[in-house]
Amino acid sequence: MIADENTAEYAEIARRLTSGGDIVAGFGSIWTSAYDDRKLFRISTGEPSATPTRWRGDVWDSAGMHDRTLAELAALGDENLADTWSCMAASAGSDREDDGLAVRMASGLPIAFFNGAFCRRPVAPCDADVVVRAAIEFFGARAVPWLFWTRAGADVALSAACARAGLREVGGPPAMVLPTIPREAPALPDRVQVTRASVADLALVRQILAEGFGMPIEVAQTFMSEPFLDAAGTAVVVGLLDGRPMTTALVHVSGRTAGIYNVATLPDARGRGVGAAATWAAVIAGREMGADHATLQSSPSGYPVYAGMGFVDLGRYEQWEGPPIS
Repeated sequence: MIADENTAEYAEIARRLTSGGDIVAGFGSIWTSAYDDRKLFRISTGEPSATPTRWRGDVWDSAGMHDRTLAELAALGDENLADTWSCMAASAGSDREDDGLAVRMASGLPIAFFNGAFCRRPVAPCDADVVVRAAIEFFGARAVPWLFWTRAGADVALSAACARAGLREVGGPPAMVLPTIPREAPALPDRVQVTRASVADLALVRQILAEGFGMPIEVAQTFMSEPFLDAAGTAVVVGLLDGRPMTTALVHVSGRTAGIYNVATLPDARGRGVGAAATWAAVIAGREMGADHATLQSSPSGYPVYAGMGFVDLGRYEQWEGPPIS
């Protein structure tokens, strides 16, 4: 049950959680299974939890939170990936289906990467073929190439269904996680500044994306839309070197996960710390919006930068390309 459905239990937990010191999240026949700094927590019947929950006054101490495994963090990253693409597509007015489990979005561009299917969580084996068939029908009706994303080893049933349907596994980027977001970013390198972008900066952000990724400006215009830049849980930063805009990064928060996307740096500014500075700024912006860990999908050139920041490799994504081979 949700805590606010039982006033007496809610009040007792709130009293104990905000009294300071260490407490064990479990008393009587109820136990806290999750809690965050927005005072949202759940109660469940069952055996008391033995996990210590640390509070200092009314401030969450992340060192005392229930340790999440890398597998759990990876699953949260999968959910953020699906949520981000769904939000991006909705903001851009792209064709989209989102049933709460699977997201299917078609930009209309003839580039597989920009037409994708994602699942927020692993699919039950009995449903895997149905989920894949729905994607094939969705993209077939729109006559675009597309990718079904799944993390290697995380959803074996879905991967097998993609293979049975004739989709081709074409490789994918590594998933990475920063398990704990620090309170502050490292000091900026000399001559580097980072600012939060506003709608007034949209044309500049699109230009950096186009030049940094080597893609047509029309693609950046499609996905970096004004509604997306303004969406709740989303922030964009711009990094400057010697006062010149050179890099950008985006963060989209779902739950407690800060998903980092669109880290693009102009070629003549690479290797000078401005991309890492923008990434840190996006991570901290995610923390300010309630996230406690950050995830991303890395390019080969970005991988050593993110590893140096403390991001951990979670294994790679599979990208199953359609339409299927008949």
